[in-house]
Amino acid sequence: MVSHGIVKEGRVPPKAIDWARERKRQFETDPTTYVCGGGLVSTKRKTTTDAVEIIHRRFFAGRPAMLARLEEERANAEVARKIYALHTTVCLSQAALAKLIGTTASVICRLEDADYEGHSLSMLHHIAAALNKRVEIRFVPLRRKASAA
Repeated sequence: MVSHGIVKEGRVPPKAIDWARERKRQFETDPTTYVCGGGLVSTKRKTTTDAVEIIHRRFFAGRPAMLARLEEERANAEVARKIYALHTTVCLSQAALAKLIGTTASVICRLEDADYEGHSLSMLHHIAAALNKRVEIRFVPLRRKASAA
């Protein structure tokens, strides 16, 4: 008998054989609703394999403060990605961009860190001006999941 990838040698209790046969029968009856070792999947809620959905349901659904924090982190990450994209698109290194705006490469590095929370409008204007761009600010609705419960 094979159990969890390990071969059981010697005497296998009849109860273990009965369990194995029942689980096999359940799986063969409907493989889409069978969870290994757990019997049948509850029909009350559809299971998901989408990690983002699972994380949202476990940590954010029904928690306004956590959702607000998530939106803030998304905004910080978006600013960091945009700064990176701006200077790499024109083939400028962090050091070259820093020199253009009169700061250091470490400041640019910090601005491109998704965890950085100190983005100032003034610094964004300096970066935009150095790359012949302008800063545009928009207010958009918060992201809401249709299946959030």
